Amino acid sequence: MESKKDSYFRYYRPFNVILGAYFERHVTGVENIPQDEPVIVVANHVSFWDSPLLAAAYTQATNKPLRLVAQKEYFDGDGVRIKKDEYDEDGRQISKERRIGGSAIKHFVEATRMIPVDRNTTKDSLVAFNRTVGETLQFGDSVGIHGEGTRSRDGRMNNLRDGFARIAVDNHVSIVPAGVSYHDSDSWHPKAANIAFGEPLTYHDYNSGMFRLLPTGPKVKLMSEILTQRIAKLSQQERSHKKAII
Repeated sequence: MESKKDSYFRYYRPFNVILGAYFERHVTGVENIPQDEPVIVVANHVSFWDSPLLAAAYTQATNKPLRLVAQKEYFDGDGVRIKKDEYDEDGRQISKERRIGGSAIKHFVEATRMIPVDRNTTKDSLVAFNRTVGETLQFGDSVGIHGEGTRSRDGRMNNLRDGFARIAVDNHVSIVPAGVSYHDSDSWHPKAANIAFGEPLTYHDYNSGMFRLLPTGPKVKLMSEILTQRIAKLSQQERSHKKAII
């Protein structure tokens, strides 16, 4: 992996204090996180705050960085997308969008070695993404990803995509499911956040028993379904597509 300045802990400590000021955090299941190996942490996605809360909880439990997967636009300096509903003269709703914090966010994601993912996926971008995640794991760092691919629009959990499971198989690493949920609040941010780490799907798990009989394609689909079930239970979410195969 290319050597470059790593400012993860420089930013983690003050950012952790900021998160503590906005959220009453409840973290459970840290005993499920392997301490002596890099892993892929796969979580649900319902809020902008999911990623920083997940990274802070992981680092607090392990004293190690969690390299988050973040949209490519952050690395391009486009900033965070903010949507606002307005109305025209006839009372029709119009959604407008703007981006803020471009240069600051670009510096942050690069300095903390986040991993860019291009939502307009092409074969080349997918190969590059898989290579970067693989290099990060081989370097010894864990990777955090929202396996649904995008934020939930209705609060229900979508089926996880299969790509992260394939990366785990290719790199012989365990996958730790995580569920993030919030208590309702009248303020602009949730007043309490729950981060729960579940039982990992280890390299031994997905190379023994029924898994041994499956080719790679069906194997990663079964892994994704098992982890979807575990995360939905951890986050206490209803699933949007109930296609359980086990």
